[in-house]
Amino acid sequence: EYLIDTPLAINETQLVGYTFVGITDDGSGKCPAVLGGPITLALGDDITCTIVNDDVPGIKAVPSSGLVTDENGTTDQFTVELTTIPTGIVTIAVSSSLPSEATAAPVLLNFTAANWNTPQPVTVTGVDDKVADGDSPFNIILNPAASPAAEYAALPSVQVSGTNFDNDIPGYIINPLDNFITTEGGG
Repeated sequence: EYLIDTPLAINETQLVGYTFVGITDDGSGKCPAVLGGPITLALGDDITCTIVNDDVPGIKAVPSSGLVTDENGTTDQFTVELTTIPTGIVTIAVSSSLPSEATAAPVLLNFTAANWNTPQPVTVTGVDDKVADGDSPFNIILNPAASPAAEYAALPSVQVSGTNFDNDIPGYIINPLDNFITTEGGG
């Protein structure tokens, strides 16, 4: 409820979790040109102003690439948060495209309207595969498909890329079972 001839202003701090890109006037010329601009109404004025919302549901991973692990078990970390307030719980399954080279924990992230923009950490650990296969690229996959919040369940998976550096050296190890003796005569 607002008093006649008193400026009315709506700003983003009153609408937590939303980012607006503009306001559409109903043709009366009385809507503010920008969010937070005043509206002054006189007795009998009837206007409709539409706030245009450009928020798009999404999963934000920081960093989104460049993770580095090695086969000695070195870890790296990234964080995950949502780009909009969800309409329900958002459950994101976390997995590795190459679990023989890198694993991720935790395996599930849960977001709600209360924690949607609080970064949640994911730790990636290098795995020793005991094979001299060179440095191996991998992706950590963030999959929201099982989310009760429909706007997030419909999203494609997000992938965070990294490299697991190899520590294996090709060669042979010979371990004699007993005293191994040879002679110049071939015996």
